[in-house]
Amino acid sequence: MDHCFYNNPPRYDDVVKAIANIKVRCPDLKIFCTGKSVLKRKIPALGIGNLKNATLFVGTFYAQEWLTSLLILRFLEDLCCHYQSDTTFMGINIRKSLLQRGLICVPVVNPDGLEILMGGTHTAGRYEDSVVHAMEGSPSPWQDNARGVDLFYNFDTDYEKVKHCAKVHGSKPSSQLFYGCHFAHSEPETKSLVSLCSSFPLKKVMSFCSHGEEIVYRYGKNAPLISKFVGDILSSSCGYSLFHRSEDTSYGDFCDWFIKKYSGLAFAIKIGRGENPLPIIELEPIYARLVEMMLISVFI
Repeated sequence: MDHCFYNNPPRYDDVVKAIANIKVRCPDLKIFCTGKSVLKRKIPALGIGNLKNATLFVGTFYAQEWLTSLLILRFLEDLCCHYQSDTTFMGINIRKSLLQRGLICVPVVNPDGLEILMGGTHTAGRYEDSVVHAMEGSPSPWQDNARGVDLFYNFDTDYEKVKHCAKVHGSKPSSQLFYGCHFAHSEPETKSLVSLCSSFPLKKVMSFCSHGEEIVYRYGKNAPLISKFVGDILSSSCGYSLFHRSEDTSYGDFCDWFIKKYSGLAFAIKIGRGENPLPIIELEPIYARLVEMMLISVFI
């Protein structure tokens, strides 16, 4: 791949081209569409290895967390290169190991939000006026989908708590915890992940977000007992601290939903430190710190 891709904040089309370039270098990589966004942009997913026993990487729920998309693709490209050349990656025979385990990546959950942030309000199409109105007086750049819904908290797990929190704190498009149509899974982006998780027997979910250099390993009381053990291994690899959310604060988000729905492992990896969006120069240092942890998460 042209590594200039990793030197600049990405537009949606840049991500699509990068995915195609990885596919050219690794024909066994599977590319499929999990669904479409509010504005009908495809939400691509990439799979390699045994997808009947796979880990899922997801990134860019929030547009400002676009560095997570680059991080995921950076790792996937390295993994595919070692697979294609049949060489070891940190001592692991990738081609042989992927016969047993697999990886599915959804690098951009929120393509409309990414385009609005990077390309301006005109990229919101028919929602441009509402986006402009929502952004008036906002202290931060756009982060949610084209309808201003917080995708990370749009999942069907104790959703009444999400609505209550939004009501107490005030809820409008592009504000934190704006829940849109008053019900969970209201957004096509959310539905695409729900559909993906029902289509593959996923063993583990890794949701990359920023920032804090933390690994959230448990959500409420529903996480499998082994979550702490696996979290300790991941934490020891990269030096990120372990964190868990109490039952009172565990609701609405993707990891919590996956745990409750499938009784599987789910971890939120809060990359880097500083304010969102993290600068592009942080990508390589973050990748160098996390690459071993990401590799372990696929094969553990």
